[in-house]
Amino acid sequence: MDLTETLPWSRRKLRRLGEALAAGDESPDGCPHYDEVMLWHNDLAAEVAATLAITDWTTIDSDSFDLAARPKTLDTLVQKLRRRPPRLTLDQVQDIAGVRVDAEFTLDSQLALAHEVVAFFGEDSVVKDIRDNPHSGYRAVHVWLRLPPGRVEIQLRTTTQSAWANTYERLADRIGRGIRYGEIPDAPGIRGVVEHLHTFSNEIAALEQLEQQLSDLQAELEAVPHGDRDDNHRALVRRVGEIEDGVRDSRSRYIELLLDLKRTLDDMEDA
Repeated sequence: MDLTETLPWSRRKLRRLGEALAAGDESPDGCPHYDEVMLWHNDLAAEVAATLAITDWTTIDSDSFDLAARPKTLDTLVQKLRRRPPRLTLDQVQDIAGVRVDAEFTLDSQLALAHEVVAFFGEDSVVKDIRDNPHSGYRAVHVWLRLPPGRVEIQLRTTTQSAWANTYERLADRIGRGIRYGEIPDAPGIRGVVEHLHTFSNEIAALEQLEQQLSDLQAELEAVPHGDRDDNHRALVRRVGEIEDGVRDSRSRYIELLLDLKRTLDDMEDA
């Protein structure tokens, strides 16, 4: 797909299709079928992902990206349209075409790449930082692209944010997607799992903030001219590095716990 070509349907036709989907009806006469819209946005997401992969970014090497591109599924799209009318119509849904970029970001480099992506794709793009005010525990930096062929949401996530999001998404598949919108299950055991994951999200965020602070301090220490470094300075550099390694190890343990839970949920689904 050429990212300069225009969307083949008018906003009015997309709105009418969205109204029909929310009502459980067939595509109205003169409107595109849902499958056509999804195929178009699948190609759009793939083209944006390919562009991200081949572009030389100053913030982080694209070779380190874990990239995924996908259109929104019918079930989640219908749920979104039904949950938020009359404010949200199909032509306003930002993430019909979605791209995920997971990488070993620091918090600063995660945000810096988002602004770099906005500068690359154009001024109509928007950065949405949802790390300090997470959605039901979900943290990431999103870039909303508004391109001639349609809208694309790029999700930029640290590896820890990604592990949490993937596990929570799998839990939502098992117990109900309402937890993604702040709904708390009635069953005490299930509610406890959801609450524990929310606690995990907060603890991971605190670890990532500490890791960023340590990284900044390490950079400041390393910027001191060699002639001004003494034994105390070198000892401080080593100690900061040791603490940073410890924080990274703690973050890795969270990732492993989340992956274990996700594997358990996967096994329950296959049983």
